Amino acid sequence: MRVCCYGSSSAKTPAAYVEESYKLGQVLAKRGHVCVNGAGKSGCMGAMNDGASDGNGDIIGVIHEMFMGKDKSGRTKGDEDGSHSTFRKQELPNGENPPECAPTRAPMRELLIAGGNDLQERKRLLVENADCICVLPGGCGTFDELWEMACSRGLGLMTMPIVCISVDGFYAPFEDMLKRAYKDNLLYSLPDDIIHFEPTAEKAVEWLERKVAEVGVQKPKQRRVLSTSKSRMGGFLDNYWGDEEESGHRWRLALTFTTGVIVGAALSVTTISTLMSRSRK
Repeated sequence: MRVCCYGSSSAKTPAAYVEESYKLGQVLAKRGHVCVNGAGKSGCMGAMNDGASDGNGDIIGVIHEMFMGKDKSGRTKGDEDGSHSTFRKQELPNGENPPECAPTRAPMRELLIAGGNDLQERKRLLVENADCICVLPGGCGTFDELWEMACSRGLGLMTMPIVCISVDGFYAPFEDMLKRAYKDNLLYSLPDDIIHFEPTAEKAVEWLERKVAEVGVQKPKQRRVLSTSKSRMGGFLDNYWGDEEESGHRWRLALTFTTGVIVGAALSVTTISTLMSRSRK
């Protein structure tokens, strides 16, 4: 399973968030999943990379060139390399051979450098070919990444399950916000169908494994129709619940009926005009 992970890069990230991030990296490595993240060396990202690296897991980092010492073409841009040390080649001194206890398969360490004047390419590369999304505590950048994908999922543009690890209730306000929006008839889907929340890394990964296994075999989810208008057709356009197939069928009937009325009215006008022309003659 290829897991796209979002989280803070701040060196001031609270210890509780850092510890759970390390556990996430460990759990992903232990279960054989690929950890895709922003390649950071501090905060939740850094701890997650530490955990995945210590667990001999596969890691793919996606970092913007402004955080690197070089740009995409390899040209030097500065002295600071913001990527985690796990993405730098580790060479043994004096050409020594690796110890006999070394793993038979070297873990994957891949660093992708995104360019551009914004973060769009980086965000695209993070979710490209991902099976799911796991979100750790973070700041504005993490919120931006989370809500962009939540919007896509809520609109049915993608099916990747999204889970937030709500350490010490960090994401409780987001969960409450979704519930309020649903209560106020502002969402097309159930809140949990957009973003799921778990308190620990292990529970989050277990939930993702179950949801990813369901993709491709589950029936289309019920989609909420938010229209509140009423018509003379016995409330045909009232709010209702129905699956996508039923909803589409109802709208086809309405379209057919409306088209018939329009065509009938046009024929009537034509017929009346013809009769009036003949009577004048």
